[in-house]
Amino acid sequence: MGTFHDFISKNSNKELSLEWLPPTLTIQLNRPKRKNALNGDTIKKLKNIFYSIQAFAEIKSIIIEGGEKQFCAGADLQEISEIKKSGSKAIYENNKNFGELLHSIYNCPIPTIALVDGPALGGGMGLACVCDFILCTPNASFGMPEPRLGIIAGQIFPYVFNKLGLIRTQEMALQGLKINGELAIEWQFINSIHDDYTSLKAAAESICLNILQCAPIAIQNTKKLIQTAAPINAMSIDTIAKTLAHATLSEEGLEGNTAFMEKRKPNWTKA
Repeated sequence: MGTFHDFISKNSNKELSLEWLPPTLTIQLNRPKRKNALNGDTIKKLKNIFYSIQAFAEIKSIIIEGGEKQFCAGADLQEISEIKKSGSKAIYENNKNFGELLHSIYNCPIPTIALVDGPALGGGMGLACVCDFILCTPNASFGMPEPRLGIIAGQIFPYVFNKLGLIRTQEMALQGLKINGELAIEWQFINSIHDDYTSLKAAAESICLNILQCAPIAIQNTKKLIQTAAPINAMSIDTIAKTLAHATLSEEGLEGNTAFMEKRKPNWTKA
């Protein structure tokens, strides 16, 4: 495993940075030109981080963010276009990796906080929903645009459902809706909304200080109880990945992706 310093340096790169301000680890997505869209390398790196993270007792809280006016706009659709050329198995493996990432964050024994100061769409919304706390600014937006691209929400769906409940999930998923931070707080989907990025970071620091006042084993056991009350079966990851691969290569999926790349509205009657 190596030392904690080795862990930080090994897992930081130009597209994913780790910052250690004891006792909080901040993980920042850093692909601003792509709105922090998740590519395969970033998914694998994040998954490895969360598979290893509980070995370090010095970490008491984790912040996931995308920087000022950013969070995560979902999957990297340009990369998905390339993956599709390799066929269904490649799409399945990529989506399965993402499902495993989400489940590893959801099951993390350390409290996690998502800071959203920009788009949290598709996979980005899933990334927020697996965290224990979601804080945002008025710059934030949340959405499930997948049906507008001819595909399905897939791996994010169980976690979105846990946060939103049935009625709001139906409202969002069956229309491909995008909502802003004010509506998200009205829907009781997020914990709090803050004026700007600076106040967002300050609010996260306050939560981390509160966590630090609690007994660490008690926090871990409490998280287990919460997960028991809102169980998500890891076995569904494989099924969802297969379904998503089929949807991506369907006529609607192909038309939706082509329309996105060509920056036009999809023609569903043609699909």
